[in-house]
Amino acid sequence: MLKHAMHMAQVSAEVKFKAASREQESRENEAIAAKKLALLEHEHQVFLNEALAAARAGELTLSFPGHELSLSRLNKEGFIAKRLTRRSEFEVHLTALYESKKNEVVRECDRVTSDCEGFVHFQGDGLYHRNSLLSLLETLWRTAGSKESLNIELVLANARFQSSSQASDIDHVKPKLNKAISLFFELKDVESKYQSVCWENLTVPITANNATFVSWESAEDGCGFFETISAQYLKWLVTGWPAVSEEIGEWIEEAAKEGETSLELFVRRCSDSWRISRWPPPESSAYAQDEGKEDEHEDEENWWHSDSFNSSMFCAPSLAAVELELNGYSVLIEIAPLVSSANSLERGGQDVCHMRQMSIVWAAAQ
Repeated sequence: MLKHAMHMAQVSAEVKFKAASREQESRENEAIAAKKLALLEHEHQVFLNEALAAARAGELTLSFPGHELSLSRLNKEGFIAKRLTRRSEFEVHLTALYESKKNEVVRECDRVTSDCEGFVHFQGDGLYHRNSLLSLLETLWRTAGSKESLNIELVLANARFQSSSQASDIDHVKPKLNKAISLFFELKDVESKYQSVCWENLTVPITANNATFVSWESAEDGCGFFETISAQYLKWLVTGWPAVSEEIGEWIEEAAKEGETSLELFVRRCSDSWRISRWPPPESSAYAQDEGKEDEHEDEENWWHSDSFNSSMFCAPSLAAVELELNGYSVLIEIAPLVSSANSLERGGQDVCHMRQMSIVWAAAQ
């Protein structure tokens, strides 16, 4: 059936309008997504700057205000991260609940000790409470550390062998003792929640109500190989850079006292670490130019060995350069010229990639 042209024109207009609406909605969604991505990137960069400052101060964790950081991204970078929310009212509630539950446990333990005169003192008791039974439970809990390890049989064994109680008295109070242990477990559950909430409330920055807690404490330091900011990078700043900077600082101070304004160092990437030498190594052209030096009397592999007195543990030169420049030094890193020898030819230029000459200058700092 042939329809009127005006009807078909209306159909076409409606289709075009819907298509334009979908396109507009798609552009708006893309703009919102781009804005969120830009905000996420900005927040992550701010976090990295603060984390770097924290690591340089020797810190292993950072509580970053807000929940804008991506946990998955942080995890990929080696961090351990979790969301924190301030819960002040819940802390007050748990405080009251803990005190109430503790009083309940004390009352039940008092009933047990009043019915069993031998429960006055236990050998090995840590004396954590005036009630001897509650003190024993606390002592055993700190040793065992879990409900599975601390049970009625363990308590009874200690009661039999570490107190003056009679077997008949112990059997008489066993039901009450079971109840006291059950209440003690409830107390420990409340205590655990209370401590967790207290830590969370204290860890969230005072100016915020929520935060992202980030830690690089458990990360490996990467032996100074990681050149992009990550958990390993920050861990190395805390654990590796202090020793490296101390040694370089001594060399700089010694050179400055001799009137020098710069220091030349040689760096090589070995299989498991970077190493640094204050003196030209055998494979460098600077070594060959040094009068009195002869290649055949030096073993370049031993020069870079971990037991060598000629070289020390180091890091990727770029890492050291950043930290030195923050302290006002100028740093130039170049490929170290090598001597033409049979050994260097056999390596096929490998050391050209792994050997660096690092110049540290402090003349411009005056």
